[in-house]
Amino acid sequence: EETNFDFNNALIFIDDPVSSLDSNHIFKVYAFINEKLKDCGQLFITTHNFDFFNLLKDLIKYDFKTKGNFYLVKKIISQTAECSCIENLPNVLLKYKSEYNYLFSILKSFNTPSDKSNFGLLYLLPNILRRFFEAYLFMKYPDGKKFDSKAKTFLKDTNISNKQNIL
Repeated sequence: EETNFDFNNALIFIDDPVSSLDSNHIFKVYAFINEKLKDCGQLFITTHNFDFFNLLKDLIKYDFKTKGNFYLVKKIISQTAECSCIENLPNVLLKYKSEYNYLFSILKSFNTPSDKSNFGLLYLLPNILRRFFEAYLFMKYPDGKKFDSKAKTFLKDTNISNKQNIL
């Protein structure tokens, strides 16, 4: 603003502006983007934060002049190389505001085919299962207790060897 920067022709790229911020600061970054950057020529924002991502979806939907596009940067690991590709965002991420729905769709798509040799997904599956299980337990038992306590309550009727495999 001080140098009469021409926002209408500017291309602005912001890489994960809310990394390690608490929710109050996430909303401040969202407000800044909404107030100061909505008139720029092109705006690219990357994030790992699901809550911030949902705010950005609303920002595009309601506040910006033109509709934006959303993409997923996917890491691909093969036996000979590692690379990334940019894909259209899965519809389940656009449609729902809950990470729970997205995680469920990944688990369901993995369970559906008989061939379970998607090694990239197999590598991520334990973390996806853990996050799904956490989200499920926090919805099932909204009692303020920690995850371990909720998991023990959920698994109270499960035999000991299965419990040890899960926890």
